[in-house]
Amino acid sequence: MTSDFDDKLGQPALMVLIRVMPFGTVFYFLAIIFVTLIATFGEILTISSIQPFINNITGESTEQGFLLTNIFSKFEIGDDQLLTLAILSIFIASTCRLGLIWMNIDFTNKLSEYLSKLLMQSILAKDLKFFKEQSSDEIISAFAIKIGNVSSSILAFTNLVTSVIITIGISIAVLSAEISYTLQAMCIMIILYLLLLTSLRNRMNRNGALIANKQSQLISICQSAIGSIRDIMLNKTPEPYVQSYTTELKKLNRASAVNTFFNQSPRFVLEAIFIIGVMILGTIHEASNSGTAFISSLAVLALAAQRIIPLMQQSYSAIANLFASNQAINDVLSFLDTKVIENKQKTNNTDSIKKIQLIDISFGYSSSKILFSKVNQDISVGDFLIIKGKTGSGKSTLLDIILGFVSPKRGKVVINGNEYLENGKFDFAGKVAFVPQKIFILNGSIRDNIIFNMGVRSEVREDNNDDDKVIDCCRTALFFDEEAPSDFLNTECGENGSKLSGGQIQRLALARALYKNPDLIVLDEFGSALDHATLSKVIANIKSKFKDGIVIFVTHSNVVAQEASKTISL
Repeated sequence: MTSDFDDKLGQPALMVLIRVMPFGTVFYFLAIIFVTLIATFGEILTISSIQPFINNITGESTEQGFLLTNIFSKFEIGDDQLLTLAILSIFIASTCRLGLIWMNIDFTNKLSEYLSKLLMQSILAKDLKFFKEQSSDEIISAFAIKIGNVSSSILAFTNLVTSVIITIGISIAVLSAEISYTLQAMCIMIILYLLLLTSLRNRMNRNGALIANKQSQLISICQSAIGSIRDIMLNKTPEPYVQSYTTELKKLNRASAVNTFFNQSPRFVLEAIFIIGVMILGTIHEASNSGTAFISSLAVLALAAQRIIPLMQQSYSAIANLFASNQAINDVLSFLDTKVIENKQKTNNTDSIKKIQLIDISFGYSSSKILFSKVNQDISVGDFLIIKGKTGSGKSTLLDIILGFVSPKRGKVVINGNEYLENGKFDFAGKVAFVPQKIFILNGSIRDNIIFNMGVRSEVREDNNDDDKVIDCCRTALFFDEEAPSDFLNTECGENGSKLSGGQIQRLALARALYKNPDLIVLDEFGSALDHATLSKVIANIKSKFKDGIVIFVTHSNVVAQEASKTISL
């Protein structure tokens, strides 16, 4: 499936992120810019008040001022007033800078929450083919880890913008007086950072891609180890998993460490260069007998450097972070697809399923590999349809076609007299209950597992605490014989049903399906973990309780086949 972001993935990932920002966050970002400008003015005011303040102390005249110094001189602002002004400007700048820290973090959280929601919606709106072709490790990694990398990149971007604005403001303030020295210092810092970014960009991009890949691999190793825990316990072979996990973790940590080093190290080099520069300038002016006049200029330069060096380091770190996170951002963006979300919106179809017609249904993966062809069947209310066939004959695929997960190569499916396509002219929401071969069990109680499904109809959701109904569904599924055991509904199932037997898991899934009051129940190889006598009783219960619906049952079992009112043989 082609995402509506595919044509943007060739662009820098940051630019794509900016384009998907919701309208409300744009105003928030403009508010951040406004507060940044106030902070910048506070920084300029602080630096401009330092020179006349020191000159008044040393008795030197202020012939050459810093931006606002001439204004101070014109109004004959004294020492006390200059001190008050300096304190006020420091308070303004510091308060705004603290506010910016919070605003940047809050902005990042809001945008990250929006992207996380969009990511979940996009993935859950994709078709079945996507989940068959896409590695679950990549999907889980996008949810669990890479969205965090996106958040870090958003914060880095906002920090970059605020840092650049404040740096420019401070630089203008200093340039207004000490043009020569300031230009030299600024050129040195800019050239150093540009050289570092240019030389390290490709390395940080490679490391970022490596980190994104290793994060997915670590999840894959953990999933494999947990899924193979019985084999590991029986054969006492944890070492291959431990060794594999440790090896990949070392590679990830190495790449992270290198990027962190590249990120943080330039500041110390700049600080050393600045200190040496100040010492040289002081020695030159002392040799030229310029007296104390240069002290105020040197103080302003020192204060400006104390402000600018962390800001430039923050800007450099932000750019480095964006380089390192580029692959993770692209991985997340590759899953986003707003068009699919819009296409998958419910149509609010309230019609019940009365009749399903399969007309000349054919399917194959290629012209030389046809699973089945010209399948025809009318299925109406009260029918108990059996789909049978040998392994690999396409029974589950035919189910997917009926449910709209897969499109047939030829033929059509007609619901209530209306043909529908894969992306839905008929809304199945709340009308179909599906019991698959691989059953998901929530790590919660029996009650949680029966009512957890968010696809149930609204009238059922409003009645989620109807324990009598839950128990009745469990009784129909033969989860117990006559009376429910004490505190039955609060019994914990364990992760993936670890506290239940295979037969209990299947019956719990059936009770979950019955709880939805569907028009159609689809069971894929249900009963494979049940003995014949129990399976016969369950089928009898289904037919008795579900006379006004349709049952489609994929099975190999002769016990089930004997109960069919209609049969499709593949």
